[in-house]
Amino acid sequence: MTRHTATITTVAPDTSTRSRMLNAFEHATERLDGRAASGAELIWGWRGRTLSGPVIVGGARVWLRLASGRSGEIAQTFWRGNATAQRDLPAAVPRPRLLVRDEWEAEPWRYAVEVFECSDRDPLNTRPVPSRPLAIGSLKDSWWSALRTALDDVATVPTDRFTVGPVWADKLVAEYFGPSDGPHPWMTCHGDLHWANLAGPDLVVFDWEGWGSGPLGYDAATLLVHSLLAPDLAAEVRSRFADVLDGEHGRYAQQVVVAEQLWRRRDTPHDLLLPVLRDHAAMLCA
Repeated sequence: MTRHTATITTVAPDTSTRSRMLNAFEHATERLDGRAASGAELIWGWRGRTLSGPVIVGGARVWLRLASGRSGEIAQTFWRGNATAQRDLPAAVPRPRLLVRDEWEAEPWRYAVEVFECSDRDPLNTRPVPSRPLAIGSLKDSWWSALRTALDDVATVPTDRFTVGPVWADKLVAEYFGPSDGPHPWMTCHGDLHWANLAGPDLVVFDWEGWGSGPLGYDAATLLVHSLLAPDLAAEVRSRFADVLDGEHGRYAQQVVVAEQLWRRRDTPHDLLLPVLRDHAAMLCA
């Protein structure tokens, strides 16, 4: 299936959220004068906040991404991230083009629908964290070079958006590692660089909703942390991004990402990533 994807989970949300979002997805399709794609697989995002899948609009197959949030409680960084990425990021960064964006209110919920070109490349993994080795041998040097070039291009973009702000980052690091030894440089980044947001063998980078400023090395640290269950993959990421992962600033970026992931999993004690996250945290404290 041709797919442009947000963060993928195969687990649907609770019954109420599932019903509400499926109804809203159908409504969004109708607002576009579209129809469901035959045999389409819909992809749930984190806790059912998003629902995505292919639809047919004007005779063309496109990717529809529906996001929702309670009115008055919407995080604007994520709400309009894909639209600002389409406007502000270099055209050379390989990503699906945003074609249409629409919003509507259905109290107490607000919905945003985004229509993208369908990519001809699938994500490298169906989940952010591979639980078994990926075929990293199929990723040529040119893929890694293209990824580095894309991230370097993004880093040059000035923005007042924050993927993670310095105050929150320092607070998280202090909670899990002790006070930061900053200050540390901030740079513009993708903000959610994991294996469900990367395609190959030709590079495509999906899901730009959270792009903005983060600590130097944040994207590389995010990709590394999401590779920890596959040691060979983690070693490859360390090698490819050693210049931004090593040293004082690279250690801080990893501490921020690990602290974020531990904080997000604080209510899921059986998460498979937790043991390796704790091991990696211990290594960063050594």
